[in-house]
Amino acid sequence: MSRIFEIKTTIIGSTPPIYRVIKLNGDTNLQILHEILQAVFNWGNVHLHYFSDLSGNIIKGEEQTLLCDVLTDKKPIVYVYDYGDSWTINVELLNNDSQNSRIRPICTSGERQSPPEDCGGMVGYEDALDLLKHHNTNTLRKYPLIAEWYGEDYDPEYFDINIANNRLANIVLR
Repeated sequence: MSRIFEIKTTIIGSTPPIYRVIKLNGDTNLQILHEILQAVFNWGNVHLHYFSDLSGNIIKGEEQTLLCDVLTDKKPIVYVYDYGDSWTINVELLNNDSQNSRIRPICTSGERQSPPEDCGGMVGYEDALDLLKHHNTNTLRKYPLIAEWYGEDYDPEYFDINIANNRLANIVLR
């Protein structure tokens, strides 16, 4: 049995914030947490990552390190994904349910669509959103990757919790 954690994961530098709230077992190891974050942010797990404390000290041994051992209400952790784009996510504990039970990870809320991988980090994402906001056919021809990644009807405010939870359902818990 495990305590149930409710965590908020926010992409640092996103304004307004891009975040997900997730309920999961407190004894989830950090390798599984990595897979959970990939699922809820709709990324493909194709880049390196690490977890650290707020001082930047890397947390080693992800398969052996449990969330309940490194995350407290006073001590968030940081997840960095894709060393090129440097997606940096603040992981904070919102609630620590004292009842011992087991659940599958579930996304309970969130805001805004996740940036696509390899778009240049938050700066590249914001530049792309600005282009899309003021786009015309010539703009999209000039920037074919923007058109390919986002399409003409991309809505940065849209978040589909069902997609996030469907992706979470495919994670193999160990």
